[in-house]
Amino acid sequence: MPTAPARREDRTEPDIEMAVDLEHRDRPIRIGMVGSGFMAQQHSAAYRLMANLLGGAVPPIELVRIAGGRRVGEVGPRYGWAQTGDDWRSVTEAADIDVVDIVTPNDSHAYLTRSAAAAGKDIVCEKPLAPDLAAAEQMVADVQAAGVRATVCFVYRTWPATQLAKVMIDSGRLGTVHGYRGHFLHDHFADHDAQNSWRLDPTKAGSGVIGDIGSHALDLARYLVGDLTRLSVRSRSLLSGLVEDEADLDLEFAGGATGHVWLSWLASGIPMDVGFHVMGDRGALKFSWTRPSELSFYDATVPAGERGFRTIQLGPEHAAAAPYLPVAGIGMSYQSAFVPLLGAFLGSQNSVTSPSFADGLQASRYLASALDSAAQDGAAMVVR
Repeated sequence: MPTAPARREDRTEPDIEMAVDLEHRDRPIRIGMVGSGFMAQQHSAAYRLMANLLGGAVPPIELVRIAGGRRVGEVGPRYGWAQTGDDWRSVTEAADIDVVDIVTPNDSHAYLTRSAAAAGKDIVCEKPLAPDLAAAEQMVADVQAAGVRATVCFVYRTWPATQLAKVMIDSGRLGTVHGYRGHFLHDHFADHDAQNSWRLDPTKAGSGVIGDIGSHALDLARYLVGDLTRLSVRSRSLLSGLVEDEADLDLEFAGGATGHVWLSWLASGIPMDVGFHVMGDRGALKFSWTRPSELSFYDATVPAGERGFRTIQLGPEHAAAAPYLPVAGIGMSYQSAFVPLLGAFLGSQNSVTSPSFADGLQASRYLASALDSAAQDGAAMVVR
């Protein structure tokens, strides 16, 4: 595999609202994808939605080539890919590709990134960056050495409700944040027919629920409240015994807040929900994916008799929501979740957008510490 000498670059990471900075282009951005499973289809759908939702905020794109397994012949034509195949090098090393989108099992992210970076491609990579910290560190080094741009798909931080929450927290509406409660729950693996997934294979995934949906939950906590300093984790393995299926994470943040995150992919009766509750001395915010176009706000500064959570219906008055919600409260789809992140990345060709590979690496550090803690029955760990 081609390599390049390692070097570091200092990069800034603008918020997603700043990510509309188009340079003049004489042709569309040419995209290639490696992978043809569920996530490949969500990314593909988002590319198809992008021009309609974001208009001139993103340059034209061209879906040139998708390389994947047995389903690629079905997935490619359905989502408008011009060419399909089974050789990943036809994407990562191709002269007619500008951006490589990696939507494959975790154990392949590192070598696909190295190949794409060495060929000068910008990179979109599904989370987590890699199945272990060493591989994630190497991915960041490869991207920095090549001088290419890269993003990791922590889509819940770029969701409009999260963006509004971030603005409100940073502007002091909650005062000093002292508590955080997060969760990511679904019941997918409660269905025995789904239990042949690569996500239950530690050689491919690296870990179970902690690395999979836990990477999203930890990134969301960091994005809203700040860096973690310590954590303690108890996990349970109820299916294969090879990876954890449920976990409770106790968190300490650099700013002094404490928190808890609950993870499960055996959450019977909960098809899918990711959410957060941020508490401060002047107010609180709550969000649940079951109400994806709403954010609940509690204002502790009003008279006691007037207090209570009120619902903010996201709509055109909110900058992050305006492209997707021309009328407040009409709702957004899961496939739309990828449009803010991918649109920001493609629309800012001269800068790195959030979430970057640096964000992905920080999440990998948290995951490594979390897995160490779980292996030691909940011992408190200083974050690496």
